[in-house]
Formats: sequence, structure tokens, C-alpha cells
Amino acid sequence: MNRFFILILAISAMLMCGCDKKEVVVPPVMPTDIISEEDAKAAIGGKYELKLNYDAVVSINDNSYKASYLAEPLGSGDPVFVTVTSPSEELPESSVKELYESGYEGRTKKKKVEGLGNAAYIAFPSINIYQNGYLIVITAGSGDTQEQIDLLISLGKTAVENLDVFLQQYEK
Repeated sequence: MNRFFILILAISAMLMCGCDKKEVVVPPVMPTDIISEEDAKAAIGGKYELKLNYDAVVSINDNSYKASYLAEPLGSGDPVFVTVTSPSEELPESSVKELYESGYEGRTKKKKVEGLGNAAYIAFPSINIYQNGYLIVITAGSGDTQEQIDLLISLGKTAVENLDVFLQQYEK
């Protein structure tokens, strides 16, 4: 009986020692975490006002969320849409990367953007960025012009920087 009791105590102690590591769960990234209303306004250079539509982020599914920054008054300028797809148990990073790659392969008119995220391309009117397992799609501007390219790249850089800052708070 004593041996049984000692065995149970030993097993319990070993199990408790293994409980030191806490798994850090990263919540899905919201578009407003990587492009705030202020970021969007700064990118357009104050040409018109932008407001987060209904002050809300829309859930597209369990892994994708969209923020719509609309011009005020409506129609006075181009909107800025930001969609983020986050990896999860159901949608691993490899699947998110496949989403990025299939989007790239499916477009005939596209332009790779070097030095932005792990991979990025512009297919008007959007920039698509794959960064550390996340897919970011930003739609902004109009006209297929250098000005729109510059706007998309500027917003893309802000998004990648803010994503990295967001994720740093969950690093072990």
C-alpha cells in the first residue's frame, strides 16, 4: 500500500513539473490592429476624411476579418478595405500560404513587390501580402496609377510593421 501511495505521489509530481510551460494562444489579428483609422487617413494624405464603417470589424469566417474605412461624406474619396486571414488549428500557416499563392497564380495582371513581408504582389486595386503565416489584403485608391501603387505599398508597410508589433506581445 505504501509503494502504491509513493508511486501515485511520484507520478503526480512528474506531471506537475511538466505544467510549467503555458501555451500562448494568439488571437486572430483584427484589421484594425494593423491598419488603424489614423493609419488609413495618414496614407491618403488627408485628401478626405475616412471613418471605420459602423465602427466595426466584420467577421468573414473564423479566420478572416475585414475593416472598411469609408470616405466621409460618402463618395468624396476612395475607401480603404483591410482583410486579414489568421492561421489557426483549422487553417494552418501552410494553408494560409496556399491561399496567397493561389491568389497570385490566379491573376494575370499582377506585379510582385520586393522587400514587403515574406511575399507581396499588387493586382489592382489591391495589395496582397503574406507575412509570418498571415494573409493581408488591402484595397485602396483607384486608377491603376503610380499614385495608387505608392498608396498600396505605404499601407502594406504599415500593416506588416504593425502585425510584427502585435505578434511580439505573444512571443515566448
